[in-house]
Amino acid sequence: MGWLVEAIIASILLSLCFAITESAPKSALITKLPGFNGSFPSKHYAGYVAIDKQRNKNLWYYFVESERNASVDPVVLWLNGGPGCSSMDGFVYEHGPFNFEPKKKNSHLLHLNPYSWSKVSNIIYLDSPVGVGFSYSNDNADYTTDDTKTASDSHRFLLEWFKMFPEFQSNPFFISGESYAGIYVPTLAAEVVKVTDEVFDGNALVPFTHGMGLISDELYEETKLLCNGTYYTTDHTGVSNECADKLKKVSDTVSLLNIYNILEPCYHGTSLSSLDIEFLPKSLLTLGKTEKPMAVRKRMFGRAWPLGAVVRPGIVPSWSQLLEGSGVPCIDDTVATKWLNDPAVRKAVHAKEERQIGNWELCSSQLEYRHDTGSMIEYHRNLTLSGFRALIFSGDHDMCVPYTGSEAWTKAMGYKVVDEWRPWISNNQAAGFTQGYANNLTFLTIKGAGHTVPEYKPRESLDFYSHFIALSLQNTGSYAAAWHRVSAIDTPQTSYLKAKYAAERYQILQFALCPFSLHGSKLTVHPYNFHLFPRDELKCGMPSYSFSCQASRLTAMAREGFDFNTCIYEGISYLSRAQESASKFLSGNPILADLVTVSSSPATVADTVFVGRIRSRVKNWRQSCIDSGSKTGDDDLVSSLRRLVLGSEQYGSRLCLTIDVCSERQVQLILEMLTEFSDDVVPLLVASKSRGTQAVRTVFMSSKEDKDLFKRELQDLEKEENRRVRGFREVVDLISSSQKPVVSQNYLSDFTSIHTKFLGPLPSNVDDFSSSLSSAFPNVVDLSQFMKKISPVSNISNLPAAMSSLNRFFVSVDVEVANQGCPVKLNEGHQSHGQNAVMISQLFAKLCTIQKSDQLTVQSNEELQALTSDEHANSATSCSKKAGDENVKVWSKNSRRVSSENLVFIWGLAKKMTAAKLKNVLQKSHPVFAQDFDVKYLDRSCAILVFWESGPSETFLNAVNNEEQLDGSLREMVAQGLRASGYETYKRACRLGFWEADLAKSLDKALESSDTDPDWDTKPSEIDWSNELAINFDEL
Repeated sequence: MGWLVEAIIASILLSLCFAITESAPKSALITKLPGFNGSFPSKHYAGYVAIDKQRNKNLWYYFVESERNASVDPVVLWLNGGPGCSSMDGFVYEHGPFNFEPKKKNSHLLHLNPYSWSKVSNIIYLDSPVGVGFSYSNDNADYTTDDTKTASDSHRFLLEWFKMFPEFQSNPFFISGESYAGIYVPTLAAEVVKVTDEVFDGNALVPFTHGMGLISDELYEETKLLCNGTYYTTDHTGVSNECADKLKKVSDTVSLLNIYNILEPCYHGTSLSSLDIEFLPKSLLTLGKTEKPMAVRKRMFGRAWPLGAVVRPGIVPSWSQLLEGSGVPCIDDTVATKWLNDPAVRKAVHAKEERQIGNWELCSSQLEYRHDTGSMIEYHRNLTLSGFRALIFSGDHDMCVPYTGSEAWTKAMGYKVVDEWRPWISNNQAAGFTQGYANNLTFLTIKGAGHTVPEYKPRESLDFYSHFIALSLQNTGSYAAAWHRVSAIDTPQTSYLKAKYAAERYQILQFALCPFSLHGSKLTVHPYNFHLFPRDELKCGMPSYSFSCQASRLTAMAREGFDFNTCIYEGISYLSRAQESASKFLSGNPILADLVTVSSSPATVADTVFVGRIRSRVKNWRQSCIDSGSKTGDDDLVSSLRRLVLGSEQYGSRLCLTIDVCSERQVQLILEMLTEFSDDVVPLLVASKSRGTQAVRTVFMSSKEDKDLFKRELQDLEKEENRRVRGFREVVDLISSSQKPVVSQNYLSDFTSIHTKFLGPLPSNVDDFSSSLSSAFPNVVDLSQFMKKISPVSNISNLPAAMSSLNRFFVSVDVEVANQGCPVKLNEGHQSHGQNAVMISQLFAKLCTIQKSDQLTVQSNEELQALTSDEHANSATSCSKKAGDENVKVWSKNSRRVSSENLVFIWGLAKKMTAAKLKNVLQKSHPVFAQDFDVKYLDRSCAILVFWESGPSETFLNAVNNEEQLDGSLREMVAQGLRASGYETYKRACRLGFWEADLAKSLDKALESSDTDPDWDTKPSEIDWSNELAINFDEL
């Protein structure tokens, strides 16, 4: 199966064993390139990786580190198509770090490309298979290859490459390519496949040429009729002579067009040697002054198969012009050919000399390539169902691989549409269209782009490749008591339980959203502000909405100018996904029944009798429907009486029969029986108010076309109804389907609220929450945790304060509001909520800039990587650090690591005293306090003791709970009501939902509870304890 779609980017997590080396090989570092006189914006490497040393089989690569943050940004493997074309095609013409300005004297000037994909990612350009570009082997037998062998070699390359560059092993890994590149990697740990069937791309050519107005209506209709919808054959076997003649006429009609972009000129008959510099576009004369792509060539070698070539198992046909030593008409690749065959360039990029491996060619003429992997739909379905994400993007003016074929392939996956066809925006303009499917599959077109999308639309390509989204929520409350706030003593599980409790209590009144992109020091923001207010607009018995409010929070919102009248009267309502699913039963509209499988449970006598009776009834009704369509002599009265006797009704313009049921078992039996009449009967389920099924309605179809039309009508009705009721969740779904990284000021608080309001009920533990959330939002950056990694703001949690602090470090980030086209200055003194999302965007950009310029402030690449990984629990709280780091300082000078087993909660003190006074009293009460320990209050009722060594905590608890071991002042304190317990009691109080105002009462309830369920989290946890940890009693 050949995939001729433009590209797929799918997330990969390689489970590989590497022999760790210290860092990237110094011998591979590129220090200068002929034609470029400036400083590289990031490090460049190039060289060979031996994949078979005995045969001297080597693959050549060019690696560009990310200009933003190489230690965190993804590593992308880029592969061009062919088969047999060099990935330096993408480097020179599409999204590499340079724009090339040709000169007459066989030299080129290189300028930095403002839309290079290395702005946001690390990119490996790989010449594969062996025999392509600079890759070579001493055994000519290696130049005969196939899909499986090529993929195996690429896999071996990655294993060896990551050994050479171990610092990138923890980065997210993506595979991207165009055209036939999608078939190169199906065995790369079965991570991703980018291929499609000939029935989609081949058959898309004729409809595409007609839809674009390239052939006449008459020729299209005649071809469609004579060829019966099959257009992809090239040798005309299996088709009539009339069909073959029409296909040839179509081919001849479009033969003068540039198949790679029908809007571009085509220079037929022009050989490479006769091309002159005067033919180059005028845009090169104003290099750097235009945002449009620089079309530096007029001829293109094999980015896809020859026009009309069949994608089938066997030897892949090559371009006849390539075999003859000339180029394929329409596009010129002189720039890359001259530059990469310059001896000085080959030396700079550590490639073999021409006398050793021959000339560099964009597409190799020495390969014999065989397609041997068959259809890839099942491969791709297995990958996406396993959780890997895929983006298929296609230029809408590409006739070589029409976007209609790519779209048809995507639909053939059979996934449900979760994001309707809609435009996507770049530079405040519609840049194309996109449609999202279940299982993280997205299809996207780029308006006006040809076969190589980044070459024609560089800005738009970088935009969909690199966008972020910042969000900020305004809730009616956060925590009801001081100890309900997530603090340094919490484990990931207790932190989640606290956030869950708050999310379920309080309501989101305002949702600020700000998509943004960062190019160098320029931050472009698209801010939006939404008022929300829940209401039962369906009026169909949905559960009533109720929520709590905190007076202090509402007062703060009013002080910031929040308009409560607008929120209550004009706020957007919404349904969560779970509520939307339930609303289908409450709306009263019939539901199209899903396909059923025969029940494995044996049928009873009652089942047999019931099915027999219903079968007879349906058979008689169906026959009457067939007869009524052929009988025209009966008058209306007779027809009506016949339908009345048989129980026939009307569903719109179609005849139907309603069968009442009294159990879901009867529904199953009826649906199984109706499969006998599936050719012309469609079953619908009529829901009851109790969310069950009260009847099965069978609708008679007059033909197969009528049946398909009816199903589409039902699906359209359901989509329209869903769109009407989901309200603001439409926006949340758009954010989810975009798969863009989402930056949040407080990940745990924001996303527990988003989950319970827009996705569904919150799970009981943090792992299930992370799993559920990652399916909707796979990339989340917790800004509060990110800030803790940067020394200027490591101890600051307030946005305006953090911005003010960073301003003192002269971090230059220019903010431009996209729809205004002018810079913006944030008011850090008066913080309106709509400003928060913009401020989050700006703060994130500044932190990225600082981290790039001063890597010494980063504690470790591994810790920073966790910020943008899918391990949401690790970014949820401060205490989700790796175990085994006892007494390691983290975050600040006053912070230490301590095991949760060394913590003791004490409450019931007879007298109020300060923490210092309490510590002094305890030191005199028992010998265990002779060792170093610390005391802090968690609220007015409870304090926590921290022992820095193991053992004293257990000794103290035994003493308090054993009267025989009590003496002195400790006995007196216990007699007056002192109680003590370990960390397990605190976790149990959180798990059982004892959210009392005083922590002491919650701990009492936890000790007195008869709960026998084991704690979800039983292992000792590492706690980040700071001497600065204290409760602000002014907030109580």
